[in-house]
Amino acid sequence: MRGDEKLALADARLLSAARPQIEAECAQRGFKRQPYWDSRRQKELQPYLNFLEQLPALLADLERREKEGARVSVITTGVTNISDQTKRVAELVRDLDLVQAHQWGQPGWVNLPEDPIVSALIAEGDAAVDPLLDCLEQDQRLTRSVGFGRDFHRSRTVIAVSSAADVALKSILQAGFSNAAEMRAYWSKYKNLKLEDRWYAILNDDSARSRWQEAAANLVQPVNITRFPGGFSTEKPAPTNTPVALRGECLRAKTHPSVTELLTRHALEIPTNNVGTYDLSSCCQMAEYLARWDVQAALPVAKTLSKRATTVMKYSGQQLGNFVTQLSLTRARAGDPTAFDDYAEWIVTTTPGQFEQSHLECLEPLRKFPTNALLEAAAEKLFSQTNSAWGRLPWKNNFGRGTIESELVAVPAYRVLLCRELERTNACGTLTLERPGYVRYNITDLNQSGSFGITLPENSTATNGATADIRWCDWIAVALANSKTITLFDPFAPVDQRNEALEKAKARLSN
Repeated sequence: MRGDEKLALADARLLSAARPQIEAECAQRGFKRQPYWDSRRQKELQPYLNFLEQLPALLADLERREKEGARVSVITTGVTNISDQTKRVAELVRDLDLVQAHQWGQPGWVNLPEDPIVSALIAEGDAAVDPLLDCLEQDQRLTRSVGFGRDFHRSRTVIAVSSAADVALKSILQAGFSNAAEMRAYWSKYKNLKLEDRWYAILNDDSARSRWQEAAANLVQPVNITRFPGGFSTEKPAPTNTPVALRGECLRAKTHPSVTELLTRHALEIPTNNVGTYDLSSCCQMAEYLARWDVQAALPVAKTLSKRATTVMKYSGQQLGNFVTQLSLTRARAGDPTAFDDYAEWIVTTTPGQFEQSHLECLEPLRKFPTNALLEAAAEKLFSQTNSAWGRLPWKNNFGRGTIESELVAVPAYRVLLCRELERTNACGTLTLERPGYVRYNITDLNQSGSFGITLPENSTATNGATADIRWCDWIAVALANSKTITLFDPFAPVDQRNEALEKAKARLSN
């Protein structure tokens, strides 16, 4: 990783010599070997040193580097000094074995586009595609980038040059591929078109159905956001109060069919030749892309799909609630007076256990439109009634204080729920003031522990190391105070003082 190749080579040679001796000794002593977990090798047993699978390739690469000798990247010598683009790309591809991007977190992986060599190749655009394809298919070298699951695990993966080429290609083409052959076929079909025209051609091609979602997502992506393979992205600040243009803006002039017509068709059409292939989730997602492109045109589409989704959920176990939620918000943006009819009918039939960590996503209409009469009635059924699954905290699958601190507090019925929670005096855990403005918590009722920042009232007498046994009502009050829903709350104060603060909090929530 740091380029100390002589030491790395000596280590690799010594380890390669020791490895078979260690394996033989382990076998002689009768140590058990673990089976492989992947389907291809599940009947085979792993070697004892199962974290050294890449050692032969690493040794070969280090021996190659020794023969070639040290060299300096073209980035260092000045890539802009090479005026010929073909030569410039060739030099950058040659230098892919010097890529030295680091892992950004754990769990996580290496963000290869952050390396200046990979970044420069992406900036070359289409001119780099053919050389990178050759590299992807033929290059056996390794980079100096290393990835891992956890730093305390033995396994490490030295990332291949071909992987860097793969990331650069997908970034240039703004498309996903499972192998090099698929990538070559795509490039052969679309290389004579500009990037945006490729997206239009894909949307207008019935045989390219598998890429419709990808093309639609690309053309409605804001121009200030750049996405890379692996979930990485960068965002440049956008001018305040100015709509950010979409990447497909140049396609608005297209007609017969227009982009709006294509997105509408793909959102609504049911394949007549094979109804079984109809994917309602994909259609709802396409409607969301259409809404970003042309919200008024999306209104009738959203109405139709909302009805379809709620009907399907009634008669099957398919979970489409997040789409019903987003479709209702699309309808509201387009000025539909009945925007929340389907949503309100659905949301009151749900329980928190149906969702994982997306409670707040499915409740977004309630937060955004707290005075809507239909949504107010739905919220009453969810939160005000104690026999509702939503009528008591914590909700099932709720993993933190986010629900309490959320904008749901704008919903009157939810404030009623919070007032009930502020009356629950059962002991639930402890808080410890580790240092000013920082507490560690252990909530036994939730089987959770951790730490967070806190602002205590000026008259608090708590000192570093202070520990308090807290009740559920105290825990709720701390979260509400942190989100500035109520005034500052001191969980380290005597119980009578806490009770007085709780009464004031309930009064404030009731107003």
